[in-house]
Amino acid sequence: MSKLELNNDALVRLDHGLSADRPIVTKHDLWPEVGPGMQDMHYEVELGIVMRGRMAHRNRHWVGEFGPGDVWLTGIWEPHSAEITEVPLELCMFHIYPPMLAQWKFPEYPDCNWLSFFTAPPEERPQQLSNRGDIWLDIARQVLALTPDQDRFDQLLLRPLLMRFLTELGRVWPGFEATSSIRVGTYEHIGRAIAAVFETPHRLSVTEGADLAGMNRNVFTEKFQELMGMSFAEFSLKHRLYLASHALRETDLPLKAIATHFGFTDKSHLHRSFVRLFGQTPHDYRRSNLRPVAVV
Repeated sequence: MSKLELNNDALVRLDHGLSADRPIVTKHDLWPEVGPGMQDMHYEVELGIVMRGRMAHRNRHWVGEFGPGDVWLTGIWEPHSAEITEVPLELCMFHIYPPMLAQWKFPEYPDCNWLSFFTAPPEERPQQLSNRGDIWLDIARQVLALTPDQDRFDQLLLRPLLMRFLTELGRVWPGFEATSSIRVGTYEHIGRAIAAVFETPHRLSVTEGADLAGMNRNVFTEKFQELMGMSFAEFSLKHRLYLASHALRETDLPLKAIATHFGFTDKSHLHRSFVRLFGQTPHDYRRSNLRPVAVV
């Protein structure tokens, strides 16, 4: 592996080509062999449907068994992996740009937090639900009927399909009713602090985030946690750990150089933080040769 320089232009933000202009991307996967499947972590949230086969899906420390008609949800900066237990395993997935969900507002339900499906703890999310599998499979078939390259018109059609998915989840998930205190415009302010996190590989303090959002520190802390499901400090740390994981996979730079570049005190600080999030050391993570990130 050749040594690559780390620079701000190379910061990886979104794995699936998402942006404000392309807020939803879908994926159709077919796994023919039993064994380890995908291992991933990304900013965008993920919603998937099992169409055939079975898998064990791990989010953080929670593991669920998923079969035909089951759904799973993965949150922001959440390490997740799958073990394929019955083949062929066929999956249909939505990858969703979080700011779009954070800013979705409708007069019929003006103050709900559409991100709450993904920011609740994994064990509390509306996952599995094969008793409503006909609904999820119908949506999946409509998604797969769109053209593979998903032009602008297909992108428009994805919005009502995703909305149908989330509203059907909301019907059966009591947690959705408990998330209605987010106000219109909240993300407009918090989004400035999130953008700043993406623009630097270094640590940003809560005070700096609050200043960027134009909020009192306490208000900013409360609103950020409520909307994003984690503190600003945790969001910033997970982003830097994500960038560090990319550097471990894509370069042979020493851990000390990676730690310094991404704002950790030293390599021991990076090591401790990395183990807490990924459940393995940076050395083991690099050696495991995970699937490369798609750089966009």
